Amino acid sequence: MSLFMLAAYGFACAAVYHLCPAKIRWVVLLLASYGFYASRSLAGLPFILATTGTTWLAALAIARIGEGGKARLKAAEKERKKAIRAAARRRQRAVMLAALLLNFGLLAVLKYTDDVRGWFGASPLGLLLPLGISFYTFQSMGYLLDVYNGKYAPQKNLARFALFVSFFPQLIQGPIGRYDQLEKQLEGGGQVDVPRAFLLMLWGLAKKMVIADRALPMVSAVFDAPGGTWGGAMAAVGVLAYSVQQYCDFSGGIDLVAGIAELFGIRLAENFRRPYFAVSLGDFWRRWHISLGAWMRDYVFYPFALSRPVSRLSKAAKGRFGAAFARALPAALGNILVFALVGVWHGATSNYILWGLYNGVILAVTALLEPRYKRMNERCARLTASRGFHVFRVLRTFVIVNMGWFFDRCATAGDAVRMMGSVFARPEWAQVRLDNLGISPLDARILAVGVLLLAAVSLLGENGKDVRGWLAARAADSLGGDAGRNDCGAAARRMGKRLQRGELYLFQLLRRDAFHRLRGELLPLRFAQHLPRRGRSTVDKKAILLEEGGRLWTKPNDGIGLPIAMCMEREKLLGENMKKKIGRFLKIFAFCALLAVAVAGVSRLVERKESREKMQPFLSRAGEYDVLFLGDSIMNTGVFPMEIWEKYGIAGYNIASYGNTLPITYWALQNALDYAAPKLVVLDVQGVSKSYKVSGNSSDVHTAFDCYPITKTKIRTMNDLMDDPDAVDDSGTAYADMKWEYLFTLGKYHTRWSKLTDADFHPVYNREKGAKSVIAVADAQDYDLIDEMQATEESGQTGFIYLRRIIEDCQARGIEVLLVHLPYPADEEKQMDANAVCGIAEAYGVDFIDFVSMDQVTDYATDCFDANEHLNPSGARKVSDYLGRYIAEHYEIADRRREAAYAAWADDTAAYRAKKLADFQNQGGLESALMLLHDDDFACEITVSAGCALFDSEKLTTLMQNIAREHIFEEDMFAKWSNSLFPLEKLDEAAESGRSYRMRIDRAAGKVEEEVGGDVPEGVSVALLDRESGEILCEKRF
Repeated sequence: MSLFMLAAYGFACAAVYHLCPAKIRWVVLLLASYGFYASRSLAGLPFILATTGTTWLAALAIARIGEGGKARLKAAEKERKKAIRAAARRRQRAVMLAALLLNFGLLAVLKYTDDVRGWFGASPLGLLLPLGISFYTFQSMGYLLDVYNGKYAPQKNLARFALFVSFFPQLIQGPIGRYDQLEKQLEGGGQVDVPRAFLLMLWGLAKKMVIADRALPMVSAVFDAPGGTWGGAMAAVGVLAYSVQQYCDFSGGIDLVAGIAELFGIRLAENFRRPYFAVSLGDFWRRWHISLGAWMRDYVFYPFALSRPVSRLSKAAKGRFGAAFARALPAALGNILVFALVGVWHGATSNYILWGLYNGVILAVTALLEPRYKRMNERCARLTASRGFHVFRVLRTFVIVNMGWFFDRCATAGDAVRMMGSVFARPEWAQVRLDNLGISPLDARILAVGVLLLAAVSLLGENGKDVRGWLAARAADSLGGDAGRNDCGAAARRMGKRLQRGELYLFQLLRRDAFHRLRGELLPLRFAQHLPRRGRSTVDKKAILLEEGGRLWTKPNDGIGLPIAMCMEREKLLGENMKKKIGRFLKIFAFCALLAVAVAGVSRLVERKESREKMQPFLSRAGEYDVLFLGDSIMNTGVFPMEIWEKYGIAGYNIASYGNTLPITYWALQNALDYAAPKLVVLDVQGVSKSYKVSGNSSDVHTAFDCYPITKTKIRTMNDLMDDPDAVDDSGTAYADMKWEYLFTLGKYHTRWSKLTDADFHPVYNREKGAKSVIAVADAQDYDLIDEMQATEESGQTGFIYLRRIIEDCQARGIEVLLVHLPYPADEEKQMDANAVCGIAEAYGVDFIDFVSMDQVTDYATDCFDANEHLNPSGARKVSDYLGRYIAEHYEIADRRREAAYAAWADDTAAYRAKKLADFQNQGGLESALMLLHDDDFACEITVSAGCALFDSEKLTTLMQNIAREHIFEEDMFAKWSNSLFPLEKLDEAAESGRSYRMRIDRAAGKVEEEVGGDVPEGVSVALLDRESGEILCEKRF
């Protein structure tokens, strides 16, 4: 799930959260957290449940042992109390160690087994690594250790503890939370600072998208290149880019999850505090991943440094090396241990281990030399207090940190050492170019501006000026004070400071009392009947009316009174306050609406336009289409609905697209049926024997479904297509992890900013009713037609299952189905598939046209554009002509050409013909130009000069013969090709005599004119003519 999807999920959950009563909000948050986890890593759900359960039970067991020990202490004699305490502590320690070993052992096995096997050259096992296991394991074990140390009592409610472990914003990358800091917030939340939440999220997304995503190609270009490719200058640029990319990626994600948590009124711990302004390596690690550092400090560093063995070692070192060394030794050893563990936490490979030791050793040496540094600073107090020295310390730390990043990013420790050495040994500055770094000039400029802006904001923050806090305060003020903070009881609490709770309560009852006179001084005694009778005694339910000083008072039994006049004044004030609240609510609503519109606009801008360009004419006029053509790319390029419309008046749309399997086709139909009510569905059964739902090209699903908004049907689509956890795309990414990207396309396309072109701002909608023309001519390829093949349908095979579902769903809706197997040089397996489909068609009573067995319809020498699989426009027009005639004669589909409701189709026809002229004009090859002349919308003329090479090319003469061919439909609807209507008898004569040749054909009128000899231009001239006037519309010479 991308950060955008996480943000969208957070918004949706926050809306539900705040609509629910306060008592059950924590339940909503728990369900949202587990829903998030299950959607991302269903297979990892048992692991987080196991960690939650074992930690909760262990903490309760530790508490019970402690309580039992206390009970025994009370009854025990004085001399036995120490032994009882020790025994209880041992039992608690045993439980704690068992839970630690179980959970950290599980983490180690899942995370490090493949790394350890790699040490010995063994192949990886590919064990499942559950989502967020490192973070929730550390967080749970921190809770367990705190309970063991008596910091707080354990949580007895398993569900509430499960929420602490699984709180979804921090589950992916932290921060590692502490139970005492989150307990109360998770149970009820606090004040929601909406401007702060939005700014945190936007700031995080900006760091991730604007900076980190643009620095990543630079990092990959440097560190993923073979060893020795780049010199030291490129290595330095690469590590600087990695430093920026890693910080912005990690801290940007933390800012985003912190903003999401703010939507629930939960303030997460700070995890980054401008680390690159640190003045020492220790200061850096106190600013970087603060929650992990604090965890290591509290649960590893202090227990180790204060342990008895280390204390004894320190005492032994005191006599040999002095007191200062002895005091620093525990801290030095503790730092080495901590950073060795942090290195292993990142990965059990040599580079990570050396990275941890690099940092640990530097910190250890720093700790041991601290007394010397202190004395030196005292001697040079003026220098060390200067701003220049401070800048020097910052730069020194920056260099030390970046040298360490070589170990963190390089594949091996050896590569890291070599790259560090090259920085000083062979810089080779000439290699530092944008093309070598894999980044465009525009992206480089955006990256530079983003880094400068980040540095400026960080510098201001380092000097005590919180830019984000200032912006949040200004946003809150512009929204009307408390409007930016979703605290529904703020006004009531302010009044509560002036009025006792009982007075306010009585006043609220007075407002609801039906007998209250706003202008009078009388309060009927029946007011007492309206007091609630729940939770109070009978005496307390009464109110006493007293008259004092001419004013009528209400006085409950607790002695708190309130004048009626004051009640009326307070009512007026609260009425005005309610108006303000409504106004603020409307401002917040308007702000959220504008934000939603902005996000939708950005999403529309950066998305790939293929799906919307293809389907926009369908979605805008879905009610006009009587026929839908379904299938994969063979259908998409093989049937032209506009050709069928021009000849037969059948209104159809081609919703087939590249890479469609039958499962994708089924769901493409379901989504289309939300808009259209066709009478006939024409389905190409190519790929019926495929066993998978989605191919390796993940963009195919985007092309099929991006155009549709998020509806129940689209959600069902993605749940079905992405249900296989083992299905991956060509890059190895699991489709189950990309489900949200197909629903919220901004998560997929947010990195396209640098790739936008003019076409993204001026998309051209499909003028071929969903079809796609690919203008080329491939070489012919023969195939053997095998007779009497056996059917091959296999039960449970995915393609056949969805083929049956398509037929059954259409028949249930009253939609007729026509199955086709479009022309394709099919092998034996494909022909067997066709026979199996024939059996299914008979079983359901639907028609089936097997073009594969009808080798007379198309000519693979002229009608395909690639490897004889996909039809070019010549082949598509032949197939469209055949299907149009078949549909017109066999189905009750009306001819719509004269209906007023279809008047816009005249404009569509004109646009379609204009496109065909433009396609012809743009051709640079003679073969493609000749192929396009097989068209009934225009007449054409071809001239060939004497001795032209065209006469010697069998392929070119075949293409010319193709122009003159015409369908003859017999009663059985099998198309036959014939030259009888347009005999090109003089073409061979011109070739044999070496004279020029001229041909003019009007296919629609059945006219042909040939001439041998005569004056013609040199070479080959090909022209499209207006059928009525004979005017040349477009001419090409070769």
